Amino acid sequence: MQAGLLALGRALNDCHNTGKVSATCSQAYNAEAFAGGITGAGTPENCYNTGEVYATATASNQAITCAGGIIGMGGANDCYNIGTVSTFASGKEPFTTIGGISGSGTLG
Repeated sequence: MQAGLLALGRALNDCHNTGKVSATCSQAYNAEAFAGGITGAGTPENCYNTGEVYATATASNQAITCAGGIIGMGGANDCYNIGTVSTFASGKEPFTTIGGISGSGTLG
């Protein structure tokens, strides 16, 4: 499950998000949830987020969450976040990553 201001097939540049973004995934065995205020196919540039970002995953085995103010997984250039970012993972093997800009990845 992925959530955020989304551009399929291209990067988002010079944009912003002020609303609440959440990704929730619940599966019988494995679950993954990735959330970012802004998400695209490329690397977001000159963007900002002031909204709340939340990712949650629940599974009997492996539950993975990645949440970032700009992008759940990946990198971002010249972006900032002042919104709240949080995650929750529940399962036999819970794993969570969180960041103000990127939940997991590299920054430019």
